[in-house]
Amino acid sequence: MIHNEHPEESKNTIEIKLSDELESRLLGTYCDAFIRLMWLSFLDPDMSGPQLRRHWAREGERVSIILDLALDSLKDEFKKVLQAAVDVSGIPANQRQEKLELLFQALQRRDGKERLPKFQKLRSVFSIPAEPDEEIQSALRLLSEMGRKDDTAFVGFLGSLGDRLKGGDKGRRPGDDAGQTLLEAFAPYMAAAAADWLRRVKPLTPELISTVRQVRVELIEWLARHPTAISSVAWDAFEKIIAELLASKGFEVELTARTPNASADIIAFRRDKLGIETRYLVECKRFHDKRRVGLSIVNGVLGAKKRAGVDHALLVTTSDFTRPVRSLKESLRDHRLHLRDGDHVRSWLASYEPAKHGGLWLDAGWDLDDEPG
Repeated sequence: MIHNEHPEESKNTIEIKLSDELESRLLGTYCDAFIRLMWLSFLDPDMSGPQLRRHWAREGERVSIILDLALDSLKDEFKKVLQAAVDVSGIPANQRQEKLELLFQALQRRDGKERLPKFQKLRSVFSIPAEPDEEIQSALRLLSEMGRKDDTAFVGFLGSLGDRLKGGDKGRRPGDDAGQTLLEAFAPYMAAAAADWLRRVKPLTPELISTVRQVRVELIEWLARHPTAISSVAWDAFEKIIAELLASKGFEVELTARTPNASADIIAFRRDKLGIETRYLVECKRFHDKRRVGLSIVNGVLGAKKRAGVDHALLVTTSDFTRPVRSLKESLRDHRLHLRDGDHVRSWLASYEPAKHGGLWLDAGWDLDDEPG
């Protein structure tokens, strides 16, 4: 904030303040990023150093994207500050416009935002450090140990974290300590992030997994740790999970409407470097381990492939194929029907990486979080 030397001339006061929406989004993303790192450490107690650094960098990028949006929203205010600074700087009048243009150009670049003092201050406050400090690493190690013992421990941790943050520290006065004041400012956002995570991960247990129909990154990450549970998910959730896994591998996907005339569960597209499109019909069969996919289903998919006029068909199951189907595998491949069993699905889950922003790969137009009516 810049103030004129004469208080009565309040018209020269320049306010620099994020909108409430952007401030909430930035702080919420920042807090969510740290809980996600805790969740990943809990899920994978044996995570290697390079894996942690990769996750850390991805969360830093997520925060950086929102931070850039926030900084961009302040450009006009910062331009006023720069104008005021140049006006009182003693720079000859004939050089001021040139200096201003150079400064304004810097505002258009990310490296410029890092160099200009006020941008640099905001970025240093809200950016996730390049490496986790010792205190954070200790917390992540603690959660890793919890992850070895009990699948419900993370839910308990989130609940206690939220309760503690909501209660606050009533023994301190705001301003007693700059660090404490900053933590108190973050507390409501961290409490909200903890509550949201609690809602997302609480039903992720072998006993409740069949009730989950909202496909989120956390669901896929949990299934990667509990690969045998994939055969217990709801059938419609399984279709959405396969669609997301295909999207993460570079396919464009469309879930087909559930009607008697539907040819398949998913239509997937892939384009090569020349822009030539290959279309796949994808049929998903969420079966329990003892139930196998037989010839009648295979013949049905071949017929659907022909009716749909696609290039390939993909038959994906959580279980396995009968011996007669497996004996025809090469022949089916000649007909461009490809079989993917439970081992393939579990391999896809294990290698899954969320999109760059940390969310699903599926197009934002997909309303995956709506519960079925």
